Amino acid sequence: MSIAAKGLWYIDSHCRTPMKIGDAAAAAGVSRYHFARAFTYAVGMSPRRYLRRRRVALAWEAIEGGAQDLLTVALDVGYGSHEAFSRAFRAELGVTPEQARAQGLPPTTHIQAAIRYEELIMSTPLDVRVEERKAFRIAGLERLHDDMPSPLISEQWQRFAPHIGQIPNQVGMTSYGAMPPEKEHEEAPYRYLCAVEVSSLEGLPDGLTGYDVEAGTYAIAQHRDHVSSVGQSFAALYGSWLPASGYEPLPGYCLEVYGAAFDPMTGNGGFELWVPVRSKSS
Repeated sequence: MSIAAKGLWYIDSHCRTPMKIGDAAAAAGVSRYHFARAFTYAVGMSPRRYLRRRRVALAWEAIEGGAQDLLTVALDVGYGSHEAFSRAFRAELGVTPEQARAQGLPPTTHIQAAIRYEELIMSTPLDVRVEERKAFRIAGLERLHDDMPSPLISEQWQRFAPHIGQIPNQVGMTSYGAMPPEKEHEEAPYRYLCAVEVSSLEGLPDGLTGYDVEAGTYAIAQHRDHVSSVGQSFAALYGSWLPASGYEPLPGYCLEVYGAAFDPMTGNGGFELWVPVRSKSS
């Protein structure tokens, strides 16, 4: 069973309790960071958000069924107070529990059903190597996304494309899709940077930003399929390859590295996925 499948089972089995995401990670046998990355790429949302969506769905089921005491509903779906429950309910469904009880939900509201995760089957084998990389700098266009992978990333790349080759201090023509590490208690949005390598962050045009990427060891996977299926390769890297390897992931920049073979017009040609790791024996 994959890390994501174990996580889904744990969350759905314990979402009525005051569980924490660290509990699900422990049940999956990996670190909290490893669990969050593996789950997010396999499921399409963070484990924290899935937990919130499932709790809210169960709460609405109770309210729709006639439950009157909202504090009891809150406690029954794992919240310690009405205030925390109300914030989560409104964040997910756009209305407060009181409004939902009185008026119903907006017609476009999505209620999160339990996900029955099937094991990932890659269309091509995942080819991975491990390499050291010196520190470098990247600069580009950053956007926030509610989920990862996000369907809006392609539009972000379209906006960034005219800057490639025109950014001050650019080094080479390789492009990077960079995902900074999430903060410990960050739910969403996710940061994603369309970028190129630069020798200096000085003189960047308005609207662009840059970061220093630390030196480190990377697990590098070849993604040979269409760019739209990149989430499957990340899911396989975190959920299958890493647990069976002698490495564990580290918080750091996860990178999509687009070389000359990639065709941005068609999304074909393949590219590399870079994930910071360290040896489990170190």
